[in-house]
Amino acid sequence: MIARRPARLFLFSFLSLVLCAAPAATARAQHAPQDHGDHPGEPCPACPPPRESSGTSWQPDLAGSSHHWRRAGSWLLGTHLQVAATAIDERGPRGDRAVVAPNHGMLTLRRSAGGGTLAIRTMFSLDPLMGARGYPLLGQSGETADGINPLFDRQHPHDLVMELAAAWERRLASGATASVYVAAVGEPALGPPAFMHRPSARLLPTSPITHHWFDSTHITYGVVTVGLAPREHLRFEGSVFNGREPDQHRWGLEVPRFDSYSLRISINPTPSLAFQASAGVLNEPEIFHEGADVTRLTASVMYARRGTRWSFDGFAAVAHATRTAILTPLGNGFDYYVPGATSPAALVEGTLALGSRHHFIVRAEAARKGELFPADHALHLEQFAMARTTLAYALRVLDLPNARVHVGGAWSALRTATALRAEYGNRPTGTLGFVQLELH
Repeated sequence: MIARRPARLFLFSFLSLVLCAAPAATARAQHAPQDHGDHPGEPCPACPPPRESSGTSWQPDLAGSSHHWRRAGSWLLGTHLQVAATAIDERGPRGDRAVVAPNHGMLTLRRSAGGGTLAIRTMFSLDPLMGARGYPLLGQSGETADGINPLFDRQHPHDLVMELAAAWERRLASGATASVYVAAVGEPALGPPAFMHRPSARLLPTSPITHHWFDSTHITYGVVTVGLAPREHLRFEGSVFNGREPDQHRWGLEVPRFDSYSLRISINPTPSLAFQASAGVLNEPEIFHEGADVTRLTASVMYARRGTRWSFDGFAAVAHATRTAILTPLGNGFDYYVPGATSPAALVEGTLALGSRHHFIVRAEAARKGELFPADHALHLEQFAMARTTLAYALRVLDLPNARVHVGGAWSALRTATALRAEYGNRPTGTLGFVQLELH
């Protein structure tokens, strides 16, 4: 294995620049009073801050929680269930059709404990029911259905257990807040909130094709994160975690290990904004590239605005991934050389809601992608420019205190490098229709 040391030097150089810039940014932060009580003016020490999102990531204070909270003795219980019956039609030589139901359910328990707040976080999905190959999504790549061949032009299903974690935080005498997050299955401090939790695209039932640059670590078997928030709108975090992506056995649990690390800074300068910058070194994340580590850098901004009869949620992010080169012994004195690879990605999402019923959604993303061919194919390691744009509309047809139903559709266009036109066709497109149920 070679080239690991430059990756680590790059990681710490990047974080040093970010940490030096943080004090100036937070000096301009605006304080937004918050009231988490059951009634106006009533304190609620165990209530979650509105910026809490997936793992330990932050979203804008105005974004709002998807959970519905209720009291059970000394505990607060937060629940959320989302299921989207979806018909997918991806057109072109590599296209396919499917009817699937991406879903997830969350149960969170919170209470005051040890002078701070304890949270037990769980998240589950019945995605494995859709089959090991998941659903068609042109331009997507990552993970495997059988442990032998990589998935491409398909989105893998999530594991049954998506999160099983405990988090504890406490306000210190200095006014800073310290936190600890320990997960058998969880999300390290690397990247923005996972795509199904972002308000900018919460109504889209399918994954971005840039998922493996920004939030593929949201299901990680083994995570420990420590955080320190010296001010209300600033937090530094560090994680040790399992760098290997989940295997093809979606119903089971994997043994946690701690061989990778990441650092993240989060800044919420106003109630409408949430910034994060993060970097991590992932130890052998891909089963097809044994011995190859990946250094990942991400930066993102989330925006939330609420008007009298409208609302807007936006998200923009960039990422940069570098895979180390490796020499794999084949026996008989021969080695197989896997070159290093550097690939950037960018993603923009937005949802505009007019009134309480009409939602207009856009997602635009681009990346240099490899692994678009089988592992034994000559072009498996080649990278190609790829971009996908999705336009969607969702109509809220039911709005009850604890239940919502949206009916919608989306159209996508994929643009590929010229060298891939024979594989994907000149103008590959995709459509989908969905009925999404949310229960709280």
